[in-house]
Amino acid sequence: MNINLRRAAALQNTIQEVIRTMNPVTTIHLNEFQDPELTIAQAHAELTKNLERRDSLIMALYEIRRLAGDANSAAGIDRRLTDAALLEKQIGFYTSLGQLAQRQPEAVIRGQLDKIRATQNERVKVYGHSDTVETTVFTREHLEDFRRRVAQNRRARQALLDQILELNVRTEITLSDETEAVLRAENLI
Repeated sequence: MNINLRRAAALQNTIQEVIRTMNPVTTIHLNEFQDPELTIAQAHAELTKNLERRDSLIMALYEIRRLAGDANSAAGIDRRLTDAALLEKQIGFYTSLGQLAQRQPEAVIRGQLDKIRATQNERVKVYGHSDTVETTVFTREHLEDFRRRVAQNRRARQALLDQILELNVRTEITLSDETEAVLRAENLI
């Protein structure tokens, strides 16, 4: 059976959800009216059945994961995902830089520094007044360049994500007959 990578990803999530909901009963409570050996034997049989079911689902999950990983690599999806992650990192970094305030004009900085130099009152300096001038180092041109980089990186990332989506739909993997049987028995396909 062939399935595309997009379906394989959804199938993996479904299998994981089924496995998470499986809660094998390992302890039982007996009352005075039950046959202990029969009840324990039935509970053990049910547990064994559930463990076998879980193991079959785990094997199917990891077969799909292995096949999808190989297909991702062969189709270049993993490389594109790495490139998209790099662009996402750059977008976050340059977005934060692009939101900074613009550098104060030189005249303002010099005026504030001259005022600090002229202040002779030590009490003003002691009680929380700063004797420094704070400004960013970026001009308006720098900030606009950061914003341009963000826009370019967003376009490049979206192009990569579109390519990845197309490859996920177009690229197929072939499930083994055993995995297909397990998935059919679980009504997952």
